[in-house]
Amino acid sequence: MSREFPDNLPDDVDKEEYFDLVMEKVEEDPLLRDLMNAVHKRFWIENELFDDDLSVALELVQVIMLTSYVNNVELDHYLSTEEGQQILDQVKADFEREEVSDDLKERYHRNAAPVLDEIDEYLEEMRRELFGESYEEIVEIEESDREDKEEILERLRDPILEDPEHEELTDRLSLLRKTRSRVESFPYDDSDLQSETATIDGDEYRIHKHYALQILKPRLYTQLYRFEEEYEDSPLRWLTDLTIPQARALYQKYKQGDFDESFVVDEVERDGYFDEVLEEVAKLPPFREREDLMQEVVENYRDERYASAINLILPQIEFLLWIYGAYLDQQAGESIYLHADYDSFWQFNPREHDDLSLQSVNGGEIENPYIRDLVENTAVQDYLNEAIAEYFVEELYEERNPILHGNVADYHSDLEAAKKLIFFKTITERVTDQLRNDVVEQVYEELPDDFPPDDQ
Repeated sequence: MSREFPDNLPDDVDKEEYFDLVMEKVEEDPLLRDLMNAVHKRFWIENELFDDDLSVALELVQVIMLTSYVNNVELDHYLSTEEGQQILDQVKADFEREEVSDDLKERYHRNAAPVLDEIDEYLEEMRRELFGESYEEIVEIEESDREDKEEILERLRDPILEDPEHEELTDRLSLLRKTRSRVESFPYDDSDLQSETATIDGDEYRIHKHYALQILKPRLYTQLYRFEEEYEDSPLRWLTDLTIPQARALYQKYKQGDFDESFVVDEVERDGYFDEVLEEVAKLPPFREREDLMQEVVENYRDERYASAINLILPQIEFLLWIYGAYLDQQAGESIYLHADYDSFWQFNPREHDDLSLQSVNGGEIENPYIRDLVENTAVQDYLNEAIAEYFVEELYEERNPILHGNVADYHSDLEAAKKLIFFKTITERVTDQLRNDVVEQVYEELPDDFPPDDQ
């Protein structure tokens, strides 16, 4: 493989030694190692994993989709009923004779009908919100037989759909339409019946069980609960690491008035959680000199010194958010920090810039900004999950001042400490994921055709 070297590399430097030193640095530096592994992983997925066999890729995607919506406990629970077992037996029979039974098709579409009605209600509600006063006219033209209706619809819809302010709503509409298309279709077809079914965790019928449960309860294989009005008010929406079954179960408890936030305590106290936090933080250069601080946060929590853990982690959250803003400002092409010159986003410190102000999403300038302004009123909000930004602004920031200024004394519980630790880990992962994706995309475009080398 031909190796690319910097143009300004001195002539007296041995290029092979230089390459070895670079690779040694990659192995030593957690962030560089993570980035290099990500590049290799993407190459492997695109060029080797499926070996040009699209059917393998589709099967893998199908397995991931099915198993992500429903966990094994739910699967066994619902299929333990007489009806569930009957459907599973019919699904197995379908695969044995390689033919879909009309009875199962009829049963599925009967069970899917109310789900489709619910989706249609959400679609209409969201389209009314999106198109506003133009909605009735758009619907009338869509249902007409006019020869020029596509041209008229394009003129009416495109300016609204292409408005950046509507991006979130249009994305939700797109997701809902895809969900509708999926629910409309029976879970498996002739090609599935004729293909070898994957064995998962030693269970050769695991996929059959998911098909059976899809027929019995098709709504379980959607995320329609996220479109319910009550969901917007539910706590812990900012926990982006939750699996779909976990998030759905927590929301159901909330709706039933049986919600218990102690879930976050269980998450923090599970084996390996703190190792994950310290490993993720080590990828960020500014936190390597704060290793002792982060270790102290962990030890404080383990020793039940929750006030100390909270007092230490809150400034680290703010520090990380200011750096994230600097990364987006310097590397992602966003205009966030005004009147601030800095060489590296890693070293950004707002206190070093007396005239620092923020570029508001509304076009104005925010002088003497606070961390809340950064999260709530700049482009940073577009890169954070909406629920994450909302939690920081409405809960975490509101707690911050009373705690750090000594105005409250009853904030130190395992629950409050756990929530802030999880939020810190969430933001850390968001920053490293963004950096990884951006760098890998850039690097991957410039890779030589024979990457990776056989000897690496």
